Amino acid sequence: MEELLPLFPLNIVVYPGESLNLHIFEPRYIELINDVYANNREFGMPAYINNHIEYGCTLKVTEINKIYQDGKMDVKTMGNKIFRIVKFYNPTYGKLYAAGKVEYMENFDNSDYVLKEKIRTLVMDALNRMNVKKDVRLKENFSTYDVAHIVGMSLNSRYELLKIDNEKDRQEYMVEHLEKLIPIIDNLEEAKQRVNMNGQFRNFNPLDF
Repeated sequence: MEELLPLFPLNIVVYPGESLNLHIFEPRYIELINDVYANNREFGMPAYINNHIEYGCTLKVTEINKIYQDGKMDVKTMGNKIFRIVKFYNPTYGKLYAAGKVEYMENFDNSDYVLKEKIRTLVMDALNRMNVKKDVRLKENFSTYDVAHIVGMSLNSRYELLKIDNEKDRQEYMVEHLEKLIPIIDNLEEAKQRVNMNGQFRNFNPLDF
């Protein structure tokens, strides 16, 4: 039988290279984390949007931070590869959790220097306008993935960015987003909260799918 990717759908979008801390409390996902960690495997986190899952990112468990007496746990993960679900099994064979046959997207690195520097300027302007207290520094070779989670993008916008398979088009998408964001930045209290919660262990409500 073909190898299937264990799946943990949530209504969030994760990108390659992005860290995500999770509080695991559902029995099916406790089983999933134990399985992938014991076998040094990745699992997939497809974005659950409008009662639909298709695209997502694989995650690697980098550390089990804490295991509680009842089996719940806090884990640290890191995003790796973008995928699209071809076939979905819920639950998968002999397990509590879902899994799927997936295809991995190619990522073309055709970054444009002028667009990158424009994004750098716009990002710092946006953060200053939001009065964000975090110390944010963009590395020299940053990608759009590195900034997508700190500039107040909506879930749908993050998802659209996830589906773009080349960096230049993502850069253009990001510039458009930032140029729309900056004129109304003072009203984006929700965006400020999104930025400041990054890095916490997040307790997401379970999904019905």
